[in-house]
Amino acid sequence: MYDDLDGDGARQTAVLRKVRTEGVETAYETALAICKDPKAPAQARAIASRTIFQLAGMLNKPEPETPKEPSEMTAEELEQSRQAFIRKRDLMRGLSGNSQRSTGAEDKGLFG
Repeated sequence: MYDDLDGDGARQTAVLRKVRTEGVETAYETALAICKDPKAPAQARAIASRTIFQLAGMLNKPEPETPKEPSEMTAEELEQSRQAFIRKRDLMRGLSGNSQRSTGAEDKGLFG
């Protein structure tokens, strides 16, 4: 279709830019209009609703990463986990009215 192979990359970039701006806006406006149209078939409204959720990034979110088991952690990760535990513990003690706070010097470790 095009003889100018060097210009294809620029053309493709321009088209993708339009799709990501004008195309997404048009898709959103169209989907919203279908959702609001009481005469639109239920299936069309459901598909339009899903499209809006997809555009908003609310579908197919990656699952949150599950924390590693201690046996899978490096020494540095174990220490970071221990420090995070101490901070949470101290925060909870403060919220419960117990003013006793632990410092690194007093702390005998996770099991100590």
